[in-house]
Amino acid sequence: MSWQPESNNLNQLLTILRDAINPSNKEQAILQQRILRFNEYAEYNSYLVYILVKMTHEDGYTRAIAGLTLKNNLLNHFNLMPLVTLNYVKQVSLEALDHPDPDSTVRRAIGSVITAIVVRGQVLNWPESIHTLINKLDSPEPLAVEMALDTLQKICEDNMMDMNDDINMSMLDQIIYKLIPFSSHPIPRFRVLAISAISYSIPHKSFSLLKHMDAFLRSLFFAASDETVQVRQEVCRSFIMLLDNFTNHVLPHLEQLIEYMIYCNQSENSQIALEASEFWNRFANIEHLHHYLIPYLPRVIPVILKSLEYTEEDLLAFGDYDEGDEEQMLLLPRYRRKHSGIQIHNDDDEEEDLEDNNEDDVEDDGFFSVWTLRKYSATSLEALTMAFKSHVVIVLLPLLDQSLFHSQQWKTVESGILALGAAAEGGMNDLTSHLSVLVPFLVTNLSSPNVYIRYISCWTISRFSSWLLSQCDDQESCSRYFEPALRELLRRILDRNIRVQEAACSAFSILEEQATSKELVPYLPVILNHLTRALRLYGNRNLKLLYDTLGTLAESVGSALNDPQCISVLMPPLIFKWNSLADTDHHLFPLLSCLTDIATSLGTGFLPFTEPVFSRCVLLVTNTLQASVLDGEDEFDDEWISTPLDLLSGIVQGLGSQVEPFVKNSTLLPLLTVCSHYVG
Repeated sequence: MSWQPESNNLNQLLTILRDAINPSNKEQAILQQRILRFNEYAEYNSYLVYILVKMTHEDGYTRAIAGLTLKNNLLNHFNLMPLVTLNYVKQVSLEALDHPDPDSTVRRAIGSVITAIVVRGQVLNWPESIHTLINKLDSPEPLAVEMALDTLQKICEDNMMDMNDDINMSMLDQIIYKLIPFSSHPIPRFRVLAISAISYSIPHKSFSLLKHMDAFLRSLFFAASDETVQVRQEVCRSFIMLLDNFTNHVLPHLEQLIEYMIYCNQSENSQIALEASEFWNRFANIEHLHHYLIPYLPRVIPVILKSLEYTEEDLLAFGDYDEGDEEQMLLLPRYRRKHSGIQIHNDDDEEEDLEDNNEDDVEDDGFFSVWTLRKYSATSLEALTMAFKSHVVIVLLPLLDQSLFHSQQWKTVESGILALGAAAEGGMNDLTSHLSVLVPFLVTNLSSPNVYIRYISCWTISRFSSWLLSQCDDQESCSRYFEPALRELLRRILDRNIRVQEAACSAFSILEEQATSKELVPYLPVILNHLTRALRLYGNRNLKLLYDTLGTLAESVGSALNDPQCISVLMPPLIFKWNSLADTDHHLFPLLSCLTDIATSLGTGFLPFTEPVFSRCVLLVTNTLQASVLDGEDEFDDEWISTPLDLLSGIVQGLGSQVEPFVKNSTLLPLLTVCSHYVG
């Protein structure tokens, strides 16, 4: 095919692509408009592949941007691309395999283009792409081999369902057969790409892989001692997926595999240890294999417990920890949540400190979505305890005794508290006889000078909420166990550190959910005192959680909340918040939900606050509907309708017939008719 670009169009597109490398915010919109204009050209994608592959003198970043733009066009507009253009893109992309570009970003961009065509156009419509890639694996040119491996890995990742289809299975057979020997190739990247590509066939229980299973297992065990971290990561991932999907084929090697995972879980490299720690979680879910692991639990549990400790790498990532620095803010992850730390203070200064440190937290939540070795290990310990129960607890208890009561290292103590919480649900029956010692220990550590320990103690003690509440049946036990725990949790709600506040609110909410009014009502005045103090001091980040805690309290104690003393403490700060928020402020939503529960529980006690709340809810719904009509759109954020209506429903439920005057003096009934139209 002898297509040639028109020089003026080519130069214009090159200018746009060069400008796109480091655009300012203002330039972004202009660049997008200029790129969109190029979509009007039927040959636009021919220009892109020409720049990517043919213009070897051009800057590599510019060419890579052309390739990524082309890839996105293929994925998003494949069926609109003229056939003559698609054929040209295919031809030029495959030609690039004959002369691999020295620039790795360009090579990978070309591989992404080939992958996009295979994904959108299906393998059976372009089988020569797979055949060409397979043949390139025998090339004497290392760059050609790497490019073929990289592209095959992308295709296996993005298109394995299609590759595993009966029609294409012969091609997948060839790919797996050719890739297995690369797991022992002298070049580490080749080993990584080959094992990774094959591994994508495992969750599909591919018959093609099954045909080569013995050879694949041998290759994995050979690579198990590889010095390259990424190779061993891929080996661990593959073994774990094989355990899930080809259990019977792994069975003859199970003892060897368990030994290997124990070894990897202790690796100094946290990424290898992280991959291995997931093995125990998966093993726990395969019940018929449990008897194989029981003899190894005395070796596995100590390894997991050690993995729960914060590593130096963790601490460096979050900031240096200095127990003497009361002003230092740290960022650190915890099991299932995230938190930060400030060193402690005297209780007399709590409210003043809160005011100083209560600004909205603008940290990047995405950072905390990363699964660390600590998180994986906690999840694995929880899964093992749920599956093996007393077998785990028997091993764990002596280790906890050492870490909790005999260690001078705060990280060891903290990890022991985390381990106790992780084992709580599955090991409750076996732990119960020890809780008379363990719970007071946790209560003491709720006021630890170490913020890490305060934080995790909140979470762990919440895991024993049912036991704490059961102590309320006996006055002596209630005074010894329940009341101290309640008192310390409430103090932590007013902690100086916003992350401890968060943990304490979560812990107290769990306690509330499991409690009945019998357990909580005797302590309502002190509970409301602490929660309303927090209500005056919290910033928006934790206010949402606090509103939920208040709403849960209202649900738990019910009509007992309808007491003049309780109302006089609870309602003024809530109404102050209500009045301070604009009608367009999204922070209204959690407050509306909180007031819904409170209005339902207060019943007629909510009557003095009904008129302004009722009127505003109707106004919120009205404004939302009017804005929708003015904009000519049927779609809008229905939370601005559903949440006020929920509160109105709570008021109606609580007041009963006494709500009639408020309904008659409002436009609620016609509004409901309109709302039903939108919902329908």
